[in-house]
Amino acid sequence: MKRTNIRLAIYLTRYDNGPMACVRFTEFNDEGKIEKVSELKYANKIEEAIWFDLDTTNALEKGMDVCIYTNKSINNFPLLSEYT
Repeated sequence: MKRTNIRLAIYLTRYDNGPMACVRFTEFNDEGKIEKVSELKYANKIEEAIWFDLDTTNALEKGMDVCIYTNKSINNFPLLSEYT
């Protein structure tokens, strides 16, 4: 079963110390029930920003829900900004 209602939540917050972003990915089974929830933190590094952009957009394309807490503008991420 392909999910038609995929959720993307972005919480832009101010903080000085900590990761660039903390992302929670929620995967669903064929019946639409939650199967797995995972959380990744992305450090304030160029390489991590690239992985953040790729990971989040790939997850959305696979039908996962994505919840992002970050102190960076989503406009800094070319792939992800297409979803907003």
